[in-house]
Amino acid sequence: MRLKWIALVALALSAWAGAQKTTAVGIPSADFNFASAVQLKTDWCWAASVQMVLNWYHIPVKQTDVVGRIYGKPVDKAASEDEITVALSGTAYDRDHHKVLLRAKRIRGVPPTDLLVDELERQRPVLLTIRSTRTMLHAVVLTSAEYEVNKEGHIHVTSLTYRDPNPSIKSRKPATAIQLSGAELGHFVRSISSYYLVSMKKSA
Repeated sequence: MRLKWIALVALALSAWAGAQKTTAVGIPSADFNFASAVQLKTDWCWAASVQMVLNWYHIPVKQTDVVGRIYGKPVDKAASEDEITVALSGTAYDRDHHKVLLRAKRIRGVPPTDLLVDELERQRPVLLTIRSTRTMLHAVVLTSAEYEVNKEGHIHVTSLTYRDPNPSIKSRKPATAIQLSGAELGHFVRSISSYYLVSMKKSA
């Protein structure tokens, strides 16, 4: 009986350990450093976030060009969530001068965990708009996550890493990787307003 009890305890501990295994997915912080950007004007978090996403796809673009495409000139002005979609879409040229087609889709709410993990596994950064106040939105770029899978196969995200283009927030170093877990992660997720799925295709 004692041996049977020990075997059951060992089996339970083994199952618990398996359920607690953490998997990391996404873009390593060191790899994303070249794409990182800090906003150049007070209301250009959206332009800097668009710039970071395009930088990652090796599409060189200036924040002034991003803003100019929406407003016709580089004014210090926020963009709507739909205007961010426009800024992430269209034709462009990569660093090798190849013509590429960008498609972006804005989806309201929090990204489903399976979709988020799939995007990050493909090393696609995800632009998010978050509610910084009741009336204001802020744009950031999500680059990686850590998650656990329980025995039923459900994914539980335990941490998120993102880049914030605003250097004034809590005196953080400009556009460095910020990792959230625990209560901070829960607060961050609840603040998400929309997320953007971006795909790129080289033109023939």
